[in-house]
Amino acid sequence: MPKAQENVKAGILHPGDQVPSVLLPDRKTLFSRRATRYRSLAAAHDGPSDLLVFLAALADAQHLALAQAPDFAPSPAEQIRLCEQHGLPPLGAQAIRPGPEWRTVLRQIATAFDSLSLPPASRIALTRLEEMDDAVLDTWALALLRGVQQPVDPALVPFLAAALQVYWVGMAAALEEDRLHRLETPGLCPVCGSPPIASTLRLESHLYRSRYLHCSLCATAWHMVRIQCSHCEATDGIRYQGIDGHFPAVSAESCEKCKTYIKIMDMEKDPELDPIADDVISIALDILMGEGGWQRMAINPALLTQEE
Repeated sequence: MPKAQENVKAGILHPGDQVPSVLLPDRKTLFSRRATRYRSLAAAHDGPSDLLVFLAALADAQHLALAQAPDFAPSPAEQIRLCEQHGLPPLGAQAIRPGPEWRTVLRQIATAFDSLSLPPASRIALTRLEEMDDAVLDTWALALLRGVQQPVDPALVPFLAAALQVYWVGMAAALEEDRLHRLETPGLCPVCGSPPIASTLRLESHLYRSRYLHCSLCATAWHMVRIQCSHCEATDGIRYQGIDGHFPAVSAESCEKCKTYIKIMDMEKDPELDPIADDVISIALDILMGEGGWQRMAINPALLTQEE
């Protein structure tokens, strides 16, 4: 057996071991699996599960919108080639202005909530959505892509973020994995340049115990060796923290050097976990880390504020 395969089997990976550097999202199953995960978590949750039920419906709407959408054209081949030459993400969220298709997705998602219960502010905002000027929606989209929620209507933020996810997942899924490589900054998505929402230890036989970071926008996953800070790349001062008796598959990997953390999720302990959904359910771990002075680099779009 080749040494790289032996290392994978043993769960020991080093730079240069031959596992895929990038895993693109599956547009056919990503959001439907996420919806199923939210419902499973809601059924097992002891406290109020209204948020999880809402997010399951939102993921259902994302799945339907993506299934009905034509293939989103990624960047032109020449732009992708130039990005490869200069080490830039081909679908950079800071560089690409979303095309009009994203607004079609937004309105499809909004329509899916016509018969569902929503907070009054969200219902009013969705009712107004059809009359909103396209330029305003595009301005709000660019603000969210740059990590700014002002001046976006807070009641619409979850829907806007969901539509942008669908748009970027659709574009990312049309790329070729073998043409994608890690950026010089390994903690950013090689497809869109966004920070990772979490990392997972994979369960598949050819990836067994390999660590992959997961993009918060386009759902691309990219390989990074374990016991290394995804933000500053330090290998010393890495600690793992969890909450006894809660979220057994989720822990926080923190770095003493840059005082950041990222959640790491073990698929061997829970094969059905989803980086976005399981990040939501383990928010108590974020509170604990924040109280300890640790900072995370990505915002979960599922937790962007809804106005009650």
